[in-house]
Amino acid sequence: MREHNLLSPHRVEQGTVNPHDGRITTDAPNEMWAADGVKVETAVDGWVWVFWLIEHWNTECMGWHVTKRGNRFAALEPITMVIEKIFGGTGPDIARGLQLRIDHGSQYKSDDFINQIRYWGITPNMGFVREPETNGVVERFNRTFKEQVIHGRVFRGVEDLRESVEKFIRDYNKSWLLEKLNFKSPLEARYEWEEKEQRINNSGMLAEGEGVTATSLGQRRSGGGKHISPHAQELIHRVPSVKGATATSLDATILTGANC
Repeated sequence: MREHNLLSPHRVEQGTVNPHDGRITTDAPNEMWAADGVKVETAVDGWVWVFWLIEHWNTECMGWHVTKRGNRFAALEPITMVIEKIFGGTGPDIARGLQLRIDHGSQYKSDDFINQIRYWGITPNMGFVREPETNGVVERFNRTFKEQVIHGRVFRGVEDLRESVEKFIRDYNKSWLLEKLNFKSPLEARYEWEEKEQRINNSGMLAEGEGVTATSLGQRRSGGGKHISPHAQELIHRVPSVKGATATSLDATILTGANC
């Protein structure tokens, strides 16, 4: 039947094939993040959720949250943590210019989730239905997590899983070598980016003969705000040699996971 093309047309996919030859990675940090969650079965606590936030630029896991209830509020936890760390708060439009790549899971399509990220100035950017390639950065991270932590192991409960997630993310950010980063780890790529930004801005200071003001350090790429994060303020006062660094490089703090 198949050889003679006599199968029912309803048994095959309709429409044209999408080659997925676009690009969803970025050339700089804090342009697009990805949020997703996975379910893990435990012996005592049953199904447990793990949510995280991934940087599209270097695939760094910037924040994470392990919880029994995987609702829309739990999905917001790692995003809230990272925004507060990088931008120094969670006020309106504080992260304007960012995009958040998400799938069509019920947590991410809920009004509470969408309204909250829009309050921060983040633009939701959804992948296509039944095309996981369009959310490939975080999906590849999910696969690595399952292969390295979940498969072949039985977890007793939430705390047991939380300890394993914390160790994996710490080791992944520090030591996992990625081909797209020229076989560097996510943190190595971030360190090199910060050093490059610092050298460029220090060269600009020497050429102009004067430093930049604190206001320019807090300037957002979107051209809107004058916010200076606490991390940037600390570097301004503590290390005179980095007064010429940009807000992007100063605000690129190394984030670890948090649990609630």
